[in-house]
Amino acid sequence: MNRILIAILVLFFLSVAQPLMAADICSLGAQAVGKDKKQVEEFYNRMVQGQLITGTGTIDKLTRIGGEGSSSNYEARILCSPKVVLLVRTNDFGVKASRAKKGVVVSFKGQCIKMYLGVGGKVFCIVRASIS
Repeated sequence: MNRILIAILVLFFLSVAQPLMAADICSLGAQAVGKDKKQVEEFYNRMVQGQLITGTGTIDKLTRIGGEGSSSNYEARILCSPKVVLLVRTNDFGVKASRAKKGVVVSFKGQCIKMYLGVGGKVFCIVRASIS
């Protein structure tokens, strides 16, 4: 009986509680601003890598990066702030459902696969996510 209860609690945590505890990638990116290249890499490895992330930002640019029709893939350049830029890789469904285009505010959920320091001290995050 105890094993069943523990299994139910674990399933509950994984399906309900864990998504509620997703990290905001815009906030995490802001914490990396001002760090040097090596520090950003260490920050990513310690605080971001492997976590479920969420975020909200304004689309600056939307580019189709592969596929045709309903199997198209897109990269949305999303601005969290002047110093935090996300390159969100998503699919055709999310782009159409959210009516994504330049200037639209979108929300997303996924995983950051890379964080790096760009020109002018901007922190860039490459994210695989679904846009809503």
